[in-house]
Amino acid sequence: MTDAEAKEVLRQRKLGFSFVRLLPKETGVRPIVNLARRRAIQRGSQLLELSINQILQAAFQILTYEKYNQPARLGASVFSPDDIYVKLKEYKLRLPKNPDGTLQQLYFVKLDVQACFDTIEQTKLLDILRELISEDMYMRQKYGQVQMATGYIKRTYVANALPDGA
Repeated sequence: MTDAEAKEVLRQRKLGFSFVRLLPKETGVRPIVNLARRRAIQRGSQLLELSINQILQAAFQILTYEKYNQPARLGASVFSPDDIYVKLKEYKLRLPKNPDGTLQQLYFVKLDVQACFDTIEQTKLLDILRELISEDMYMRQKYGQVQMATGYIKRTYVANALPDGA
């Protein structure tokens, strides 16, 4: 492939490319990618600089909306350490207690599925997404909030997705 052909392929890709750092591991290396690095994109006469994270933000907001709108469809899925804590706390409350009032001893297993993301069947993933997405169109909201927090003003910026027409 010539340089011109390679540049044309990269130009046509909406997500572009990212630089990779390789983190050494005992059994090889782990690729680390910075998806926040901005890349110039020509849109008509405008030159926009967007990162891969910014390009994927709308999809993330839609999936976040569906996560809260249809929690039963996601089963035991967790998306953050806070979610893990909530699930474990609920589980602990349901555990039967020993006659002396103590809880049964619990055992935890941590595992790492080798090449997990590399083996996900893409067509199956797209089928799951088609079932999960409940709306034909979504509206994105972006706004700022100002609050008093322990003697100082706290500014936060919120971005989310809602069904269009909600």
